[in-house]
Amino acid sequence: MPQLVNFFKADEGLNSNIHPLLRSILLLLVLLSASIALTFLIVSKGWVFGVILLSIIVGLPLAWICFNNPLHALVASIILSYLIFVVRRVSGVYDLPTGTVSDAILVIGVLGVIFRKSSVSEPIKNPISIAFFISIAYLMIQIANPNAFNIEAWLNLAFRGIIVKISVFVLSLHAFRTKTDIKNFTIICLVFALIAALYGMYQELVGLPEFELTWVMSDPVRYKLFYINGQLRKWSILGEVSSFGVIMAFSAITTIILALGPYKSYKRVLLVVSAICMLIGMSYSGTRTAYVMVPVGIAFYIMLTIISKRTMVFSVIAVVIGTGLMFGPFYGGTLSRIRTAFQPSNDPSMQVREANRDLIQPYMHSHPMGGGVGTTSNAGKKYYPGHYLSGFPPDSGYMLTVLETGYIGLAITCWLYFVTLLVGVRNFFRTRDPVIKNYYAAYMAAFFAITIGNIAQNAVSYPPADIINICILVLMFRLKTIDDNSISTDNETIH
Repeated sequence: MPQLVNFFKADEGLNSNIHPLLRSILLLLVLLSASIALTFLIVSKGWVFGVILLSIIVGLPLAWICFNNPLHALVASIILSYLIFVVRRVSGVYDLPTGTVSDAILVIGVLGVIFRKSSVSEPIKNPISIAFFISIAYLMIQIANPNAFNIEAWLNLAFRGIIVKISVFVLSLHAFRTKTDIKNFTIICLVFALIAALYGMYQELVGLPEFELTWVMSDPVRYKLFYINGQLRKWSILGEVSSFGVIMAFSAITTIILALGPYKSYKRVLLVVSAICMLIGMSYSGTRTAYVMVPVGIAFYIMLTIISKRTMVFSVIAVVIGTGLMFGPFYGGTLSRIRTAFQPSNDPSMQVREANRDLIQPYMHSHPMGGGVGTTSNAGKKYYPGHYLSGFPPDSGYMLTVLETGYIGLAITCWLYFVTLLVGVRNFFRTRDPVIKNYYAAYMAAFFAITIGNIAQNAVSYPPADIINICILVLMFRLKTIDDNSISTDNETIH
């Protein structure tokens, strides 16, 4: 595999004596031959065989790339987190275990780090790493939770989650070494968020493709949730309307704040246009949590940079736009839903959630370790039928945490989020590089917003936000290290 990659490299080196045009022609012939062979096999052997072969052809080079570069492994996993739902809906196999591919990419990346014996500075010597690994250790202890003992459930839910979290954390430590790494990571995340936003707008303005309609109507419960006030909420390329809304809000906050950074005018205009598309896509999702996240994230940024003249101008514009949306003389289904997001007392769904919380509070108080991982919602029905929490809808991410891991688990989770923001704010004011300062503000505001959104939805667990949030944990201390070592250059490697 590496020999094949080296052969087609356009750089000086092993094949510098081969003319670039000849190399391109050879590459074209190889790809054309592979396409013809793949088509023949699909026709003669069936589409299943063809899909398997195509997976091998694509998968092996991808695995090799991720094995050799931790940043590529992270980015590939995030991209796959966007695409897995499209694959399921197009194929019609809605329970296709495509999520394991993303997990496998992360593990392959970590194996590459281990194989190369790569080292990084301060892997454990900071409060965020300590808090993170304490939370991981507590999840490991959950295997001995006396309220729920099911090895299969723990392996499928807790252990798999632990492996993914550790893999992302380790890869982030090795991937984010320069400002260029952070820039490339941010661009990829925002590009795919923009693609999701544009496709969500397409669903709303043009209509749903046949495979999308088939998917949404295949489950009456899903259709009832998506169909509100005479129209379907939109989900774009993501798994559901809530995850689409939350990802759009998260990405829009990041994009808006980056647009206020020290960049060229055309880049800022591009960021503003992208943010507008994300906000429009978010509005079509009908997700009230996302509507609240945006002003929360912007308010955090304003408080963080209140002494800046640019922030003062931005805050005035934000207040004017917000006031117009809330009280302006224009109406519509989407706008009405946005307004009701800030009137929770008038929201029937919020009243149902409050009633559920009141009902389950005695159980929370009497179970410090919780009912066990996977005991709530549909997972509880599958792994723990008859359990007190089986089938209970937690709705909130924090409610899920306290029910399954107890108030001990909730305290550890809140401590991790608090420490992350505390370290981020401290490093923000100690950072000298204006670009890194802007990255700090953007990622902190988005992270704070999604932790607030976690009150009403399981927001931090929606893919790909689950991966990006762990990356942010590392960025909160890694950016400062980059600033310390590269204040005089834009691409100084951490040693």
